Amino acid sequence: MGETVQTLRLASIWNVPPFEITAGTLIMIGLLTRPAAFIASGEMAVAYFKVHILRSFFPIVNHGELPVLFCFIFLYFAVVGAGEWSLDRLLFASKRRFDQRFISVRSAQPRSAS
Repeated sequence: MGETVQTLRLASIWNVPPFEITAGTLIMIGLLTRPAAFIASGEMAVAYFKVHILRSFFPIVNHGELPVLFCFIFLYFAVVGAGEWSLDRLLFASKRRFDQRFISVRSAQPRSAS
């Protein structure tokens, strides 16, 4: 039983950092920000519930403030997106312009008085 737990810990040590480095890099450059931030938020939640909650439920007592803070920051980026100065905006701007034109044309059409 002890060997299985030790093996799982070693497996998680080698599997988690590539996801964190990749998600952090994608968020930093603004490419695929929403999915990367959602995954990073989930990782921070798992980190809190695997490590910190064993000591106490409250983050201030179990020193889990940073995972909780980063979880909500990444969740914010997952909802809001990257912003104006991102690669997402640069690469996918043509689709967004079409959507905005379609919305503005539909809102400018007069409505029938029925």
